[in-house]
Amino acid sequence: MSPIFGGGGFVQLLGQNVGIEQLVPGTVLSGFSSFTKCFVGSTDSDSLTSNASVLSLTADLNNTSGGKGDEAGWIRAKIPIVGTTTSGNAGMSVVFGLYPKDTDDNTYGDNQWTAGTQGAGGFAGGYQFGSIPVAQGLSGTIYGFTKVYGIPLGLFRFIVWNNTNVAFGTGTDIRFQALTRGTF
Repeated sequence: MSPIFGGGGFVQLLGQNVGIEQLVPGTVLSGFSSFTKCFVGSTDSDSLTSNASVLSLTADLNNTSGGKGDEAGWIRAKIPIVGTTTSGNAGMSVVFGLYPKDTDDNTYGDNQWTAGTQGAGGFAGGYQFGSIPVAQGLSGTIYGFTKVYGIPLGLFRFIVWNNTNVAFGTGTDIRFQALTRGTF
């Protein structure tokens, strides 16, 4: 089965429609920094079970640069899966979010998740920013991207929810690319 891409056939990029085939993974687009890993993979997002979430082990996303921060960006993902998605779960997706670092400087968001520890279920909707839809009958690898808008100033950790009926395999690669304020 062919890869499944979130966001349709075209995206708005710096005010212009850009076809998915033009978004070559790993390239630096005008106004964008390079993609950086937002999950370790082997110790947090690999083997994420069906209907489970995990808070990233990577360093905080520091959105306080010079008091301005970045307003938007992209998540791109390559997620091997174990098995084949079935028709029993309509609306399957991989859901992404940002959890803000709390004022105690140790916990994140609603304090329901510990970095690197998988937990059952999804995370609070207020922290979600996007998802990659997953088709029924898919086997092999989920490929996709989603937009991140309105990132407030502060420190954050990424969180992912495997809202499919199969586990993630090994070798997950989930990365973030910021659109720097002032270039759009």
